[in-house]
Amino acid sequence: MKAKASRARALCGLLCLLALAACATVPRPRLNAYRELAAWLESHALPSESVGVQQRDVWTRLTGQPLVTLPANGDTFALLKSLQEDRPDYCVASRSVAWEGVQASPWFQEHYRQVTSVAAVDHPGSPLTLYRTRLSPYESGETILLEQTLYDEVAGSMIVPSVSLSSHRLAPGEPVYVNLTLAGNLSEPLTAIWRLRESASGHLWAQDVRLQPGGAPTDAWPLDAPMSERYVVVPPAELPAGEYELELAFLRPNRAPFGDPLLVATLFSPPDVSRVPPEPDFPLEIAVEDALALVGYDAPQRLAPGVPLRIALYWHAERHVERNLKVFVHLFERTEPMSAQSLVAQSDVIPVNWTFPTTEWQPGDYIRDVHLIPLDQELPRGDYRLVVGMYDELTGERLPLRDRDGTSIPDNAAPLYVLLVR
Repeated sequence: MKAKASRARALCGLLCLLALAACATVPRPRLNAYRELAAWLESHALPSESVGVQQRDVWTRLTGQPLVTLPANGDTFALLKSLQEDRPDYCVASRSVAWEGVQASPWFQEHYRQVTSVAAVDHPGSPLTLYRTRLSPYESGETILLEQTLYDEVAGSMIVPSVSLSSHRLAPGEPVYVNLTLAGNLSEPLTAIWRLRESASGHLWAQDVRLQPGGAPTDAWPLDAPMSERYVVVPPAELPAGEYELELAFLRPNRAPFGDPLLVATLFSPPDVSRVPPEPDFPLEIAVEDALALVGYDAPQRLAPGVPLRIALYWHAERHVERNLKVFVHLFERTEPMSAQSLVAQSDVIPVNWTFPTTEWQPGDYIRDVHLIPLDQELPRGDYRLVVGMYDELTGERLPLRDRDGTSIPDNAAPLYVLLVR
């Protein structure tokens, strides 16, 4: 046992000496810049978040963050491939031809953003820049299989296997991100036309013409790789409630249609008040006193610092309410004990953005109540607890809440979920 312990101590000492030796081979200005970045990570990063670095032996000595090794002498392609496969939460970039290529890449610009930069005096790789990953809106939501084929005897054929949608709902201020997968063997450059139509009337609400769908002329598409055609649906402020069709049509150079217009998705603009039960993303059964119920909500599960939190609450009026009630949505730090949690953001308003007091609710009404809560740009990354409830506008007294089993909810503040701020 003593011999094993002695060998372990010797191995540990050898590793420390190797790390120190690695640090010693790094020019002091560059090492100081590394230390500044490591200090920033210690203050801002979560312990579990990984960092992509090219000099792992040096960084092992400077930080306790999990490390992802990037190609030390790799070109742009090798660095991008490593980032795409490993997806570190952070990465350290130096000034070089390879990193300039990475930073100019549309994929990198979509998935990473600069958080800090440190100059290393008299060093050719200066400055060192720290990037942090961010969630692409095109990668959230649902993937729908389409499996459609378009064909023309002259122009060729196109396959449309699937589409990804960030949401099926249309609401002012809530863009819908669409990512359509395409593949084809085409001999002509086609034009793509996106259209948003009202299903009942056929009225055209939006249209966008793309001369190079997928980012390249269709007759230059590679045969062995699918293309990605992206579109953002921005609902107009005056968009009525109802059902809408998102379609994509293709035109040949002679303006003749290439196949029939493709129905990409059916979208829905929900009303603020309805007699029809809603279909929220997250159903709930929370009784509010004996007159109201919270039946669900829509909300993102993850956001970046500085991005407003938009949450839609769905209320059901079961009886008439004779007093004006305010809705509160509070975001707390997720720390222990709960009594020590700090309030970091909130919304306290009359329902439906101050426009629909509870005294006007009719029994049987379903109300969609949207809250937009700003988040500070410097909000630390972490997990935050979101709670909601109602209180009397005059007295400030909270209404009692009960869960689906009839159990009283502590503090009359219903915990909805944990928001991940990354």
